[in-house]
Amino acid sequence: MEKRWFIPRINHGLAKSLSDGTSFSLILSQILINRRIETPEEAMSFLSPSMDNLFDPFLMNDMEKAAIRIKDAIENREKILTYGDYDVDGITGTALLLSILRGLNANVDYYIPHRLKEGYGLNVETIKRLKTKDPGLKLIVTVDCGTSSVEEVSLANSLGIDVIITDHHIPPITHRLPEAYAILNPNRVDSTYPFRDLAGVGVVFKLCQALASDSRLQSTGSFGTPDSRLIDLVALGTVADIVPLAGENRILVKAGLEALTREERTGIKILKKVSGFKGKSVSSGIISFCLAPRINAAGRIGDAGLGVRLLLTESEMEALEISETLDRLNRERQEIEERILHEALEKLGILKPESIKTRGYQFPNHDYSIILASPEWHMGVLGIVASRLTELFYRPAFLFCLKDNIAKGSARSIPNFHLHESLTECSDLLSSFGGHEFAAGLSMKEDNLENFRMKINEIIKNKLAEEDLIPKLRIDAKVDFRDINFNLINELASLSPFGLGNPEPVLGAKTVEVLYPRIVGDNHLKVKLRQDRIMLDGIGFNMGSLLNGEGVKIREGEKIDIAFTPSINEWEGGKTLQLEIKAIRPHR
Repeated sequence: MEKRWFIPRINHGLAKSLSDGTSFSLILSQILINRRIETPEEAMSFLSPSMDNLFDPFLMNDMEKAAIRIKDAIENREKILTYGDYDVDGITGTALLLSILRGLNANVDYYIPHRLKEGYGLNVETIKRLKTKDPGLKLIVTVDCGTSSVEEVSLANSLGIDVIITDHHIPPITHRLPEAYAILNPNRVDSTYPFRDLAGVGVVFKLCQALASDSRLQSTGSFGTPDSRLIDLVALGTVADIVPLAGENRILVKAGLEALTREERTGIKILKKVSGFKGKSVSSGIISFCLAPRINAAGRIGDAGLGVRLLLTESEMEALEISETLDRLNRERQEIEERILHEALEKLGILKPESIKTRGYQFPNHDYSIILASPEWHMGVLGIVASRLTELFYRPAFLFCLKDNIAKGSARSIPNFHLHESLTECSDLLSSFGGHEFAAGLSMKEDNLENFRMKINEIIKNKLAEEDLIPKLRIDAKVDFRDINFNLINELASLSPFGLGNPEPVLGAKTVEVLYPRIVGDNHLKVKLRQDRIMLDGIGFNMGSLLNGEGVKIREGEKIDIAFTPSINEWEGGKTLQLEIKAIRPHR
């Protein structure tokens, strides 16, 4: 897809000042300034995140109330149930809370609802069944859900069950909050917590901090140091839930990735082997593309409880059995996903994803979004397919499964279009909805689909300019080949972990000559690139079609501009500089 190349305006004086005050290169200084990090103190804090800089958990609304209620339940041997969501965020949060509570000798168990049979969050019939099964149930602590569960919490209260909600989803503006014993959610309208972007597992972590701060409960150890064996769970859930990797999230993920690399958790160690991971260190990318999809597969098309068991087991035999099951479920999920994507594209009149030419494709009725539905689609993978359609067309995408005159679906969005806020404007057509800026779940009567399509497209039309519907390639800095060296690559690596809110840096170079272009492996573009007598290797993954004349055509001797990330290519014991090409355009 054609993109608008965008290079932020350079403040040369500020970049030089930051470079002089830190000994960083001008390039790294410029990238930091682009990310609103402008002083040496801010830079050092960002590049060396410390657990000591985490906020006091008691700054969060209802934290003291929640911690005291849980402590009383532990001391009185009351039955506690952790009720988690079926995605990686909920699974890791559930495993984290279970680990802490069991370490405190609590009478605790967990429950993860079935995605298709019970749906997201607390469920009225499930609460009744759980109470009937265990009349001694006195306290439910939710994980990554509950903020919109007004009816369900009211039922629990009537059954003599207190509910503590730990969640991070934006509360519905049109509804009141549940009458829970405590609501821990940094996105409450009245929130006093300094950081709103915690994942669900991050909110659970803050609760665990509060529990561990009491002198009577010090057996859990300190959460103020990165040594905690449980911090790996926080990194897993935070990265998987695609929340901004800034502020507290950056601190938690940085420490958690180090713990994941140390392989202290049996289940993760085995899952890494089963998934074929052979690297030395775990990055946020390894979580996103290797670990999280397999853990998520259980909740999408199987039993999400498998993920909790994997994260808690200390048996390598059990971990291997669960990991192999998750790997198989993930392959099944991929097959279902590909089928639904193909059917969705057929509904749009497209037979192959690679044939899409966005500027030449006319959306039905000049729509600004993709809204598709089918009674045959699997609810568990609609969010993934919606993401892929959003990437292909750069439009908000809404996919629905139709059953019993109900359209239940998932939505994904693009920058500058806040999904949750916009769905609030359509609340008169919706039975329920919830989510974030870029992702949401929603349901409505099937008869409302056409009215929803008309209304959401009108909202998008009014909120977005035409240029907002063309993806933007943000280039952190314009460089020359003489600037690229191993020291620069090491500097750029210090910006990790990468993800939403802190993307991997992309650099740009102009007037680059193409030499020896060829296709290697599975349609990858391999090329030598020369600028002012300096020659570097370039690799463009899945860009081999450029040699066949699709889009920008690569020819021997052609002058081009490139966007890339510099990297180190290790081969047969040697190390060479290599440019991972992100985009190419004719030199202008």
